[in-house]
Amino acid sequence: MFVEKDQPIEKEEIMEYRNTKKCVTISIVVCTMNRPNDLKECLRSIENQNYFPHEVIIVDASHDNSSKEIVRNYITNNPFNVQYIKTNPGLTRQRNIGIAKATGDIIGFLDDDVILEKMYLYEIASCFEDYSSIYGATGNILNLPKRKTSESLYYKIFMFNRNSNVGSITKAGFPNFISGQASNRNRFTRILSGCNMFYRKNVFEDFLFDEYFEGYSLMEDAEFSYRISQKYKLMYVSDAKLVHHHSPSQRINLKRYFEMTVLNHNYVFKKLIKKSNLDWLFYLWSNVGVLFIGLYWTIKEKNINPMIGLMRGFRKITSA
Repeated sequence: MFVEKDQPIEKEEIMEYRNTKKCVTISIVVCTMNRPNDLKECLRSIENQNYFPHEVIIVDASHDNSSKEIVRNYITNNPFNVQYIKTNPGLTRQRNIGIAKATGDIIGFLDDDVILEKMYLYEIASCFEDYSSIYGATGNILNLPKRKTSESLYYKIFMFNRNSNVGSITKAGFPNFISGQASNRNRFTRILSGCNMFYRKNVFEDFLFDEYFEGYSLMEDAEFSYRISQKYKLMYVSDAKLVHHHSPSQRINLKRYFEMTVLNHNYVFKKLIKKSNLDWLFYLWSNVGVLFIGLYWTIKEKNINPMIGLMRGFRKITSA
Protein backbone atom coordinates (compact mmCIF):
# COMPACT_ATOMS: atom_id res chain seq x y z
CA MET A 1 0.00 0.00 0.00
CA PHE A 2 1.52 3.30 -1.13
CA VAL A 3 0.54 6.48 0.69
CA GLU A 4 1.47 9.99 -0.44
CA LYS A 5 3.34 12.10 2.09
CA ASP A 6 1.01 13.86 4.55
CA GLN A 7 -1.99 11.89 3.26
CA PRO A 8 -4.09 10.65 6.21
CA ILE A 9 -4.33 6.89 6.53
CA GLU A 10 -7.74 5.49 7.46
CA LYS A 11 -7.81 2.70 10.03
CA GLU A 12 -9.47 0.43 7.46
CA GLU A 13 -6.47 0.90 5.15
CA ILE A 14 -4.07 0.15 7.98
CA MET A 15 -6.09 -2.95 8.75
CA GLU A 16 -5.92 -4.18 5.17
CA TYR A 17 -2.18 -3.57 5.02
CA ARG A 18 -1.57 -5.27 8.36
CA ASN A 19 -3.57 -8.37 7.53
CA THR A 20 -1.82 -8.83 4.17
CA LYS A 21 1.72 -7.74 5.02
CA LYS A 22 2.26 -8.45 8.71
CA CYS A 23 2.86 -11.95 9.97
CA VAL A 24 2.11 -12.00 13.72
CA THR A 25 -0.42 -14.70 14.57
CA ILE A 26 -2.66 -14.68 17.64
CA SER A 27 -4.11 -17.69 19.42
CA ILE A 28 -7.02 -16.88 21.72
CA VAL A 29 -7.84 -19.19 24.63
CA VAL A 30 -11.33 -18.81 26.12
CA CYS A 31 -11.91 -20.79 29.30
CA THR A 32 -15.59 -21.26 30.05
CA MET A 33 -17.95 -23.05 32.43
CA ASN A 34 -21.76 -23.06 32.26
CA ARG A 35 -22.06 -19.72 30.47
CA PRO A 36 -23.28 -20.51 26.94
CA ASN A 37 -24.99 -17.16 26.38
CA ASP A 38 -21.97 -15.17 27.54
CA LEU A 39 -19.67 -17.37 25.46
CA LYS A 40 -21.82 -16.79 22.37
CA GLU A 41 -21.52 -13.00 22.69
CA CYS A 42 -17.79 -13.20 23.35
CA LEU A 43 -17.20 -15.35 20.28
CA ARG A 44 -19.35 -13.04 18.20
CA SER A 45 -17.14 -10.09 19.17
CA ILE A 46 -14.06 -12.09 18.09
CA GLU A 47 -15.77 -12.92 14.80
CA ASN A 48 -16.39 -9.20 14.20
CA GLN A 49 -12.77 -8.14 14.68
CA ASN A 50 -10.96 -6.20 11.96
CA TYR A 51 -7.90 -8.31 12.68
CA PHE A 52 -8.63 -12.02 12.72
CA PRO A 53 -6.90 -14.37 15.16
CA HIS A 54 -4.99 -17.36 13.90
CA GLU A 55 -7.11 -19.65 16.06
CA VAL A 56 -9.60 -19.70 18.92
CA ILE A 57 -9.37 -22.45 21.53
CA ILE A 58 -12.36 -22.98 23.80
CA VAL A 59 -11.55 -24.94 26.96
CA ASP A 60 -14.91 -25.93 28.42
CA ALA A 61 -15.62 -27.24 31.93
CA SER A 62 -19.42 -26.98 31.65
CA HIS A 63 -21.74 -29.55 33.19
CA ASP A 64 -23.73 -29.99 29.97
CA ASN A 65 -23.28 -29.60 26.20
CA SER A 66 -24.84 -26.12 25.80
CA SER A 67 -21.48 -24.40 25.28
CA LYS A 68 -20.34 -27.19 22.95
CA GLU A 69 -23.34 -26.50 20.70
CA ILE A 70 -22.48 -22.79 20.66
CA VAL A 71 -18.96 -23.62 19.54
CA ARG A 72 -20.20 -26.11 16.94
CA ASN A 73 -22.23 -23.38 15.25
CA TYR A 74 -19.34 -20.93 15.57
CA ILE A 75 -16.83 -23.26 13.90
CA THR A 76 -18.73 -23.42 10.62
CA ASN A 77 -18.84 -19.66 10.03
CA ASN A 78 -15.26 -18.46 10.45
CA PRO A 79 -12.08 -18.29 8.34
CA PHE A 80 -9.84 -19.14 11.30
CA ASN A 81 -9.29 -22.40 13.14
CA VAL A 82 -11.52 -23.16 16.14
CA GLN A 83 -10.74 -25.91 18.65
CA TYR A 84 -13.02 -27.24 21.37
CA ILE A 85 -11.62 -29.02 24.42
CA LYS A 86 -13.72 -30.54 27.19
CA THR A 87 -12.05 -30.74 30.59
CA ASN A 88 -12.56 -30.67 34.35
CA PRO A 89 -13.14 -27.34 36.13
CA GLY A 90 -10.26 -25.14 37.28
CA LEU A 91 -9.33 -21.89 35.56
CA THR A 92 -5.55 -22.17 35.84
CA ARG A 93 -5.67 -25.81 34.71
CA GLN A 94 -7.86 -24.84 31.75
CA ARG A 95 -5.49 -22.06 30.76
CA ASN A 96 -2.49 -24.38 30.87
CA ILE A 97 -4.37 -26.83 28.65
CA GLY A 98 -5.02 -24.01 26.17
CA ILE A 99 -1.33 -23.05 26.18
CA ALA A 100 -0.34 -26.61 25.27
CA LYS A 101 -2.68 -26.54 22.25
CA ALA A 102 -1.94 -23.01 20.98
CA THR A 103 0.29 -22.50 17.93
CA GLY A 104 0.22 -18.71 17.40
CA ASP A 105 3.11 -16.27 17.91
CA ILE A 106 0.97 -14.60 20.59
CA ILE A 107 -1.21 -16.54 23.06
CA GLY A 108 -4.04 -14.56 24.63
CA PHE A 109 -6.67 -15.29 27.26
CA LEU A 110 -10.17 -13.85 27.26
CA ASP A 111 -12.87 -14.39 29.86
CA ASP A 112 -16.07 -15.78 28.39
CA ASP A 113 -18.03 -12.68 29.49
CA VAL A 114 -16.01 -10.01 27.66
CA ILE A 115 -17.07 -8.14 24.52
CA LEU A 116 -14.26 -6.77 22.35
CA GLU A 117 -14.49 -3.55 20.36
CA LYS A 118 -13.77 -4.06 16.65
CA MET A 119 -10.18 -2.80 16.72
CA TYR A 120 -9.19 -4.66 19.89
CA LEU A 121 -7.07 -7.41 18.29
CA TYR A 122 -5.58 -4.94 15.83
CA GLU A 123 -4.33 -2.80 18.71
CA ILE A 124 -2.95 -5.83 20.56
CA ALA A 125 -1.17 -7.03 17.41
CA SER A 126 0.20 -3.51 16.85
CA CYS A 127 1.67 -3.47 20.34
CA PHE A 128 3.62 -6.69 19.81
CA GLU A 129 4.70 -5.74 16.29
CA ASP A 130 5.73 -2.18 17.11
CA TYR A 131 7.51 -2.94 20.41
CA SER A 132 9.86 -5.90 20.18
CA SER A 133 10.74 -5.53 23.88
CA ILE A 134 7.11 -6.09 24.98
CA TYR A 135 6.24 -9.67 25.92
CA GLY A 136 2.79 -9.22 27.44
CA ALA A 137 -0.17 -6.87 26.94
CA THR A 138 -3.62 -6.13 28.32
CA GLY A 139 -6.40 -3.83 27.12
CA ASN A 140 -8.61 -1.03 28.40
CA ILE A 141 -11.74 -2.24 30.23
CA LEU A 142 -14.31 0.46 29.55
CA ASN A 143 -16.95 -0.40 32.14
CA LEU A 144 -14.95 -0.52 35.36
CA PRO A 145 -17.06 1.12 38.07
CA LYS A 146 -16.03 4.58 39.20
CA ARG A 147 -15.26 4.50 42.88
CA LYS A 148 -16.58 7.10 45.27
CA THR A 149 -13.99 9.34 46.90
CA SER A 150 -14.59 7.68 50.27
CA GLU A 151 -14.18 4.22 48.75
CA SER A 152 -10.96 5.20 46.96
CA LEU A 153 -9.59 6.62 50.21
CA TYR A 154 -10.47 3.40 52.05
CA TYR A 155 -8.64 1.35 49.42
CA LYS A 156 -5.56 3.53 49.75
CA ILE A 157 -5.57 3.45 53.56
CA PHE A 158 -5.68 -0.35 53.64
CA MET A 159 -3.29 -0.73 50.68
CA PHE A 160 -5.71 -2.29 48.18
CA ASN A 161 -5.42 0.53 45.60
CA ARG A 162 -7.30 -1.38 42.90
CA ASN A 163 -7.76 0.20 39.46
CA SER A 164 -5.41 3.17 39.30
CA ASN A 165 -2.51 4.34 37.14
CA VAL A 166 0.00 2.00 38.78
CA GLY A 167 0.03 -1.57 37.56
CA SER A 168 1.68 -3.74 40.19
CA ILE A 169 1.08 -5.69 43.39
CA THR A 170 1.06 -3.55 46.53
CA LYS A 171 3.46 -4.14 49.41
CA ALA A 172 0.47 -5.65 51.21
CA GLY A 173 0.02 -8.26 48.48
CA PHE A 174 -3.06 -6.98 46.60
CA PRO A 175 -3.22 -6.34 42.82
CA ASN A 176 -3.30 -2.74 41.66
CA PHE A 177 -4.44 -2.80 38.02
CA ILE A 178 -4.19 0.13 35.64
CA SER A 179 -7.64 1.30 34.58
CA GLY A 180 -8.92 3.41 31.70
CA GLN A 181 -10.21 5.93 34.23
CA ALA A 182 -6.62 6.68 35.15
CA SER A 183 -4.82 6.28 31.85
CA ASN A 184 -5.68 7.11 28.24
CA ARG A 185 -2.23 6.22 26.94
CA ASN A 186 -0.06 3.12 26.80
CA ARG A 187 1.86 2.38 29.98
CA PHE A 188 4.27 -0.21 31.24
CA THR A 189 2.72 -2.41 33.89
CA ARG A 190 3.75 -5.34 36.04
CA ILE A 191 0.36 -7.09 36.15
CA LEU A 192 -2.21 -7.88 33.47
CA SER A 193 -5.95 -8.34 33.90
CA GLY A 194 -6.93 -11.98 33.54
CA CYS A 195 -10.08 -11.19 31.55
CA ASN A 196 -7.85 -10.06 28.66
CA MET A 197 -4.13 -10.76 28.59
CA PHE A 198 -1.74 -11.72 25.80
CA TYR A 199 1.84 -13.01 25.82
CA ARG A 200 4.48 -13.99 23.30
CA LYS A 201 4.56 -17.75 22.93
CA ASN A 202 8.14 -18.13 24.15
CA VAL A 203 7.09 -16.74 27.55
CA PHE A 204 5.47 -20.12 28.21
CA GLU A 205 8.78 -21.90 27.90
CA ASP A 206 9.55 -20.51 31.37
CA PHE A 207 6.13 -19.78 32.87
CA LEU A 208 2.81 -21.56 33.35
CA PHE A 209 -0.21 -20.72 35.49
CA ASP A 210 0.06 -21.81 39.11
CA GLU A 211 -2.49 -24.57 39.68
CA TYR A 212 -2.57 -23.83 43.40
CA PHE A 213 -5.39 -21.48 42.41
CA GLU A 214 -8.51 -23.59 42.12
CA GLY A 215 -11.94 -23.02 40.61
CA TYR A 216 -12.68 -19.31 40.25
CA SER A 217 -8.96 -18.66 40.88
CA LEU A 218 -9.05 -15.19 42.45
CA MET A 219 -5.75 -13.26 41.91
CA GLU A 220 -4.19 -15.90 39.68
CA ASP A 221 -3.82 -13.33 36.88
CA ALA A 222 -1.85 -10.88 39.02
CA GLU A 223 0.36 -13.64 40.43
CA PHE A 224 1.13 -15.01 36.95
CA SER A 225 1.81 -11.72 35.22
CA TYR A 226 3.85 -10.33 38.12
CA ARG A 227 6.19 -13.33 37.91
CA ILE A 228 6.60 -12.74 34.18
CA SER A 229 7.25 -9.01 34.70
CA GLN A 230 10.37 -9.87 36.67
CA LYS A 231 11.90 -11.07 33.40
CA TYR A 232 9.91 -9.38 30.60
CA LYS A 233 8.26 -6.01 29.94
CA LEU A 234 4.45 -5.84 29.93
CA MET A 235 2.18 -3.12 28.56
CA TYR A 236 -1.29 -1.68 29.13
CA VAL A 237 -2.71 -0.80 25.68
CA SER A 238 -5.25 2.01 26.04
CA ASP A 239 -6.75 1.69 22.53
CA ALA A 240 -7.42 -2.05 22.88
CA LYS A 241 -10.91 -1.55 24.27
CA LEU A 242 -13.39 -4.05 25.65
CA VAL A 243 -16.29 -4.46 28.06
CA HIS A 244 -16.18 -6.99 30.88
CA HIS A 245 -19.71 -7.91 31.92
CA HIS A 246 -18.86 -9.93 35.05
CA SER A 247 -21.57 -12.47 34.35
CA PRO A 248 -23.55 -13.49 37.45
CA SER A 249 -23.60 -17.05 36.15
CA GLN A 250 -21.21 -19.39 37.98
CA ARG A 251 -19.99 -16.70 40.38
CA ILE A 252 -18.97 -18.14 43.72
CA ASN A 253 -21.02 -17.35 46.83
CA LEU A 254 -19.92 -14.75 49.37
CA LYS A 255 -18.75 -17.34 51.89
CA ARG A 256 -16.39 -18.96 49.42
CA TYR A 257 -15.36 -15.61 47.93
CA PHE A 258 -14.16 -14.17 51.25
CA GLU A 259 -12.46 -17.41 52.22
CA MET A 260 -10.65 -17.42 48.89
CA THR A 261 -9.71 -13.75 49.30
CA VAL A 262 -7.92 -14.54 52.56
CA LEU A 263 -6.23 -17.71 51.28
CA ASN A 264 -5.11 -16.38 47.90
CA HIS A 265 -3.99 -13.04 49.32
CA ASN A 266 -1.84 -14.91 51.83
CA TYR A 267 -0.42 -17.16 49.09
CA VAL A 268 0.47 -14.30 46.74
CA PHE A 269 2.01 -12.23 49.53
CA LYS A 270 4.23 -15.07 50.75
CA LYS A 271 5.22 -16.12 47.24
CA LEU A 272 5.98 -12.74 45.68
CA ILE A 273 6.14 -9.89 48.21
CA LYS A 274 7.32 -11.04 51.66
CA LYS A 275 10.85 -9.79 52.28
CA SER A 276 10.91 -7.94 55.60
CA ASN A 277 9.05 -7.42 58.86
CA LEU A 278 7.68 -4.16 57.44
CA ASP A 279 6.07 -6.12 54.60
CA TRP A 280 4.37 -8.31 57.20
CA LEU A 281 3.04 -5.19 58.89
CA PHE A 282 1.54 -3.99 55.59
CA TYR A 283 0.01 -7.42 55.02
CA LEU A 284 -1.58 -7.58 58.47
CA TRP A 285 -2.89 -4.02 58.16
CA SER A 286 -4.56 -4.82 54.83
CA ASN A 287 -6.31 -7.79 56.46
CA VAL A 288 -7.91 -5.38 58.92
CA GLY A 289 -9.40 -3.69 55.87
CA VAL A 290 -10.59 -7.06 54.56
CA LEU A 291 -12.34 -7.72 57.86
CA PHE A 292 -14.22 -4.43 57.66
CA ILE A 293 -15.31 -5.22 54.08
CA GLY A 294 -16.58 -8.61 55.22
CA LEU A 295 -18.52 -6.91 58.02
CA TYR A 296 -19.97 -4.42 55.52
CA TRP A 297 -21.24 -7.20 53.26
CA THR A 298 -22.63 -9.13 56.22
CA ILE A 299 -24.70 -6.10 57.20
CA LYS A 300 -25.65 -5.22 53.62
CA GLU A 301 -26.81 -8.73 52.73
CA LYS A 302 -28.14 -9.48 56.23
CA ASN A 303 -26.20 -12.71 55.91
CA ILE A 304 -23.38 -14.03 58.09
CA ASN A 305 -21.68 -15.91 55.23
CA PRO A 306 -19.03 -13.25 54.44
CA MET A 307 -17.76 -13.35 58.03
CA ILE A 308 -17.91 -17.16 58.09
CA GLY A 309 -15.79 -17.21 54.93
CA LEU A 310 -13.25 -14.83 56.45
CA MET A 311 -12.97 -16.83 59.65
CA ARG A 312 -12.49 -20.04 57.70
CA GLY A 313 -9.74 -18.44 55.65
CA PHE A 314 -7.91 -16.98 58.64
CA ARG A 315 -8.19 -20.27 60.53
CA LYS A 316 -6.62 -22.16 57.61
CA ILE A 317 -3.66 -19.81 57.18
CA THR A 318 -2.91 -19.66 60.91
CA SER A 319 -3.06 -23.43 61.30
CA ALA A 320 -0.97 -24.20 58.23
